[in-house]
Amino acid sequence: MALSTKTLIILFGCLMAASTMILWMRHNRHPTYDGLPWAGLRKELFPKLRASLRHKREGIQVTAEGYKKFNKHGMPFVTPLSTTKPMVVVPPSDIEWLTKRPRSEVTQPQMVIHPDLVHYYLPKMPVGEFTHMPTINVDLKKITPEVIWKQVIDSIPTSLDARASHAKPSDNGWETKPLFDFLGGIVARVSVGLFLSKSLSRDAEFVKTMIMYTVTFNNFPYQLHDAIPKPLRRLYVPLIAAPSRYYLWKLHKWLFPVVQKHLDGTETDEDRDTVLHHHVKWAQRSVNPQDRDPAVIISRLVLMIAALALPNIYQSLSDSAINLTRQVPGNDESIQAVLRQETAELLERGARDAMPKDYARGLVHMESFLKETLRYRTFNGFGLGLTREVVAESGLILPSAKDGPTLSRGTWVTVAYDAIHRDPENYEACDDFMPWRFVRPNGEKATELTDTNDTYLPFGRGRDTCPGRFFAADYMRLVVVYLVHNFEFQAPGGVLKGPAASIDVRPLQVDSTS
Repeated sequence: MALSTKTLIILFGCLMAASTMILWMRHNRHPTYDGLPWAGLRKELFPKLRASLRHKREGIQVTAEGYKKFNKHGMPFVTPLSTTKPMVVVPPSDIEWLTKRPRSEVTQPQMVIHPDLVHYYLPKMPVGEFTHMPTINVDLKKITPEVIWKQVIDSIPTSLDARASHAKPSDNGWETKPLFDFLGGIVARVSVGLFLSKSLSRDAEFVKTMIMYTVTFNNFPYQLHDAIPKPLRRLYVPLIAAPSRYYLWKLHKWLFPVVQKHLDGTETDEDRDTVLHHHVKWAQRSVNPQDRDPAVIISRLVLMIAALALPNIYQSLSDSAINLTRQVPGNDESIQAVLRQETAELLERGARDAMPKDYARGLVHMESFLKETLRYRTFNGFGLGLTREVVAESGLILPSAKDGPTLSRGTWVTVAYDAIHRDPENYEACDDFMPWRFVRPNGEKATELTDTNDTYLPFGRGRDTCPGRFFAADYMRLVVVYLVHNFEFQAPGGVLKGPAASIDVRPLQVDSTS
């Protein structure tokens, strides 16, 4: 008897679904790591698969439990991820060893965007390139605190005027603002002004387009893409990348003339204090003509903003804004009042218009506040960092597991950042936000914001420590200097209850006693 069309369609659908599932399962077969304990497994059918599916909800807790149960006793463990590709979490005793491995043994995987996606999101990016290291290691360091401060005092008032609410503030001047609306525009404008163009940082439509490109660029996690078999990627990647390509096309219409002016030497005076200007000067000396292609230059600079500067600086500053609303544990001291006194002293010394290179020397409590903010936050959303991929053909044996197994090529090795930052042996009252944790009893700095060690890892560790951390530190400090000097902050309703999506703000000139 002939099968009906409906039945054939159903059978074909089932066949395609089964084929896709088989392909997915074959693609995601990973080593069993015999000899290494797993965290997060339960006595149930398909325990590793189900632990992976629970990871998005329970991943932080699973990593913390594995750290206490295994890492604290000098043992590595395996943690599942939501993509079914597990990671091997090494104990703190292996950190220094891991950071010193030659690149012939381990490399730093590009986790912001999968290498397969770069061509779709940035079609003019040179093959095999993600971050252009000369730009980070050389050009970024030419952006001085004075340049950043000038951009901050230009961009923040412009951003707040552009995003001014039509809602009437309360009688005492407080206005509730969504964090992304309040800080997203600030970070986008400051970043555009520092990386690309001062005039474009004042262009509301360009800034909005840059924000939308950043949002669409970061909407597809690396690990999820990695879990999907390659034959299927060609089907969905163009669709996933389409919104970003649209916003990139819009950005190009603004940026091509700007880049061409730099190449011709006809850029404006104010735009000579940008990363773009320094990058073009480097490109003009390069022996590779591709480096002078405006589309390549745009790709490199837009990527730095969308993948690195805007999302990371925004997250750090939004955490800082929320932490400004806290009280110092054990007393009624206002964090904002202490920081405001430091910033007032800095600006009274003549830094209001020209920020000196040594400006941070007197910001002892500001330094500690920001350092504690980075310690206290959840890193990368799942508490793991310092990730390395084994590339040695013969694999890798960990010092903490000399009896095996050998970690095969392609294995990802990582460190439990959050658990280390919340370890009571590393930090007193580790679960409390203590803003002056890094201030010595005599009132001096205990450490610099950009310092790293095996118990403080926001900027990484060892050879691959974040090369842009000094720029990022200046950026964060100076934005917070401006904000605490000009505004007051409180949690919505006056009480901080868990993660916050909004914040109450009022200008300081409003009478605080009203």
